[in-house]
Amino acid sequence: MPTDEEDEILESLLDRWEDAMEVGQPIDIPDLCAEHPELETLLRAKIERIQKANALMVPSPEPTSHYEADVELAASASAKVETTFDGLTFLSQGGLGQVFVGTDSKLKREVAVKFLKLSQLRSESATARFEHEAEITSRLDHPGIVPIYGVGRTAEGQPFYVMRRLVGKTLREHVREFHQDLSGRFTSQQQVDFRTLLNQFTLICRTLHHSHTRGIIHCDIKPDNIMVGQHGETVVLDWGLAAVVGRDEYHQDTGEQTLEFTEERRPGVATGAGTPAYMSPEQHSGSPLGPASDIYALGAVLYFITTNVAPFDSKQSLANIRSQVIRSEFDTPRSKNPWISPALESIILKAMSCAAEDRYATADLLANDIERYLADEPVTSYDEPFLRRTARWMRRHRSATAMTALLLITSVLGMMGYSAVVSTMVERERTARIAAIEARNQSLRLAANFAARSVAFRMNDRWRILENEASRSNLIQLLTTANSSLEETPWNGLQLLLTSIKENYQSAAGQPDSWFLCDATGRQVARVPISRRSLGESYQHRDYFHGNGQDLPEGQTGDPPHIDQPHRSKVYISTSTDSLKVALTVPVWSETQASPDQKFLGILGMSVPLGEFSELQTQLGSNQVAMVIDVAENQINNKTWNGLILHHPNQEQSEQKLASISTSMLERILPACEGQFDSSSLAAEDQIIRNFRDPFAANSEHHWTACFSPVMIIGRPDEIAKTRWAVIVAERDMLNQD
Repeated sequence: MPTDEEDEILESLLDRWEDAMEVGQPIDIPDLCAEHPELETLLRAKIERIQKANALMVPSPEPTSHYEADVELAASASAKVETTFDGLTFLSQGGLGQVFVGTDSKLKREVAVKFLKLSQLRSESATARFEHEAEITSRLDHPGIVPIYGVGRTAEGQPFYVMRRLVGKTLREHVREFHQDLSGRFTSQQQVDFRTLLNQFTLICRTLHHSHTRGIIHCDIKPDNIMVGQHGETVVLDWGLAAVVGRDEYHQDTGEQTLEFTEERRPGVATGAGTPAYMSPEQHSGSPLGPASDIYALGAVLYFITTNVAPFDSKQSLANIRSQVIRSEFDTPRSKNPWISPALESIILKAMSCAAEDRYATADLLANDIERYLADEPVTSYDEPFLRRTARWMRRHRSATAMTALLLITSVLGMMGYSAVVSTMVERERTARIAAIEARNQSLRLAANFAARSVAFRMNDRWRILENEASRSNLIQLLTTANSSLEETPWNGLQLLLTSIKENYQSAAGQPDSWFLCDATGRQVARVPISRRSLGESYQHRDYFHGNGQDLPEGQTGDPPHIDQPHRSKVYISTSTDSLKVALTVPVWSETQASPDQKFLGILGMSVPLGEFSELQTQLGSNQVAMVIDVAENQINNKTWNGLILHHPNQEQSEQKLASISTSMLERILPACEGQFDSSSLAAEDQIIRNFRDPFAANSEHHWTACFSPVMIIGRPDEIAKTRWAVIVAERDMLNQD
């Protein structure tokens, strides 16, 4: 049986196979599995099952197309066209439909006929989507959209539409072929081929701009949905996810009219459906969509054209892709392909801006910038350095440049003062560089301090919730009963109560992995979500129960035996999920006010997995990384960890789930975490860590500069306030400080 990870990869490969079949460009299975050869047999089996099912769903061999319209004739009659399509042969398929190639019996031309799958006939939503795809495609009259010749139904009632047969390759195939032959500097032919790809991209932009002026967005722009015909025509395919949106001021002054639909034929509103690696942040987050969403996807397609890879790895889980897209966390094009010019990279980055308002206002403006780039003109997205502007002027005025060169040669002896000018420039550059480093360090310090306060606030907020619930009279009553005898333990009552607590505070407490309740002996009497592996088991040995600083051997009692104030546990391996967690717990007392008669009844707690503080990353720049460190000692699987990393954005997808910071770095951070002051008392220079090594970085050769800040909870007693946690914010060092 394949693992969960292999299942995800298989589904991704199967999607690519179906997308390729949909546009009539089958992919060889060995090529498809080039990066995962071990999955070829499993993939073949899945594809064979699909093909066998398809064989049972071949439509009637002679579908008939009917369409009629009111026309002005002498007899005021209506016209009706009828034809049949012979020799239908299967070409490709997707999730919704199947495409066949046939011959129009009347006009003797080859056409493509797309049928709604028989398996989808009973689905009203699938039928509506299929019909609206046909209507949108036919009404968007543009050279970049395949023309629809007619619609109809087979004798069995199966919907279909007829379109022009397009012979060619997908944009993905063209880009793959271009980069396959690329090595080092461009040859003359490769320069021509690259310019051709960029010209084709501008045609895609013009097509999308046309649809936007008609109030339609595509919602699934990607290289596989773009075909380049054998005559050079560039066509946008698969409008099945297209949606109607309002037209803003940028799309209303073109003379085009918004497409109007009857209520029963009206397309749905824009949703988050699409291809994850090319979807916009709005699509991933479920925000309202507009033309800017397609413009982001166009930027991602341009990224693919220039680098031969998508901006986000499609082999990742959907959750990881969504997180990276929303945080705009992707490698710059020039880091993937150094020969990309800064101007072209700036166009890509502007189109892929995280905020919709920072992108190009229209797809037309994006195309215009590409055309400026191809014409060796300045682009709007890039503030060109003086030397680049000078080089362009020289390329355009070669005669004047040659004459100027002669004059310079004759006057070179008069340029002795040049060295003084250079010296001044060097000094100015040094000063500017120092200022840039100081600004960067200040930015890191602000980010680290803010992140540390966010973690402290989250921890304190959760403790307050637990303290509030631990004083509930019904909780105290039920837990008192549970402590009286094992037989009288009110399991159902405790479970229902804990479930209601979880539901009341789910949003306020973030997303804890679990809530749990233990009696005075450490026996777990309730857990949400419920776990048969842990209910009834004793956890008196856990640090979260006794608070002595480390888990003890099972069955051993701590000294003291239980916590008497809010406690943050050491990292432990969960009995229920086998995952690494940290728990926040509070004691439950028989009296809500401190008194000599109060008795310890147990603990109420919530557990959070390592890597839980993902919201930290949303506050940072795309080249910054936030991590949470425990400077105290942790014992995990009989191994001691000092400076354990509790959270890192790359931790989940990394092969090594556990890592720690270096000893020298720990020695820098430890005094601040154990001191009597918060981060605002630290000197800025003391917080900066140069040549920081990120254990989870994809490229260990990168140099990082980092800043740390201790996590201190204001308003709590000293032993609680000093969490012995710290936040480190690291940034790729683009300012060489050697």
